[in-house]
Amino acid sequence: MQIVRFWSCELILHYFLFSNAMKNNLQHPNEYIRGSTLRFICTLKEAEILESLIPAITENLEHRHSYVRKNAALAVYSVFEAHPDLLPDGPELIEKFLLNEANAACKRNAFLMLCNCDQERAVRYLASIMDSISSAVPLLLLPSLPYCLCCFFCVLPTSCASHFLPLPTPLHASWLPLAVCLTG
Repeated sequence: MQIVRFWSCELILHYFLFSNAMKNNLQHPNEYIRGSTLRFICTLKEAEILESLIPAITENLEHRHSYVRKNAALAVYSVFEAHPDLLPDGPELIEKFLLNEANAACKRNAFLMLCNCDQERAVRYLASIMDSISSAVPLLLLPSLPYCLCCFFCVLPTSCASHFLPLPTPLHASWLPLAVCLTG
């Protein structure tokens, strides 16, 4: 009986040490330590550990380095996907982040989360940038092409879906030399 108590106390101690080390890394002055810690957090699935790290993860969405912000968006996505109850305002948080972000890689990761977690917000965002879609960075739009071709037409009523029908044409024209060639 005493061995069991000893091991449970030792596990609790290790849990606190691990959690404290992660919090310290998320507040480290070096952006690469922060970014790699955020990438590591994407692999964690234990709610008890993630719960104490949520404030530090969301703070990193406003970091000055894009490397930290793009990994913070992925961390928010993985936490929300594994435990939506821990971060119930995750899609709202990412939508605000997406509207204020200038970096294409950060926008791509944030949009990827919206596509997979909250389709209505993703549709609203795409609708808001429809006019500038031909000048948008292909990195941001890469996850939107299969999404708009498959999900939009299934999720939206036909009147709304017709609004997004011209979307693949400028994407196809701008991506022809890059990676994907759509055939008719």
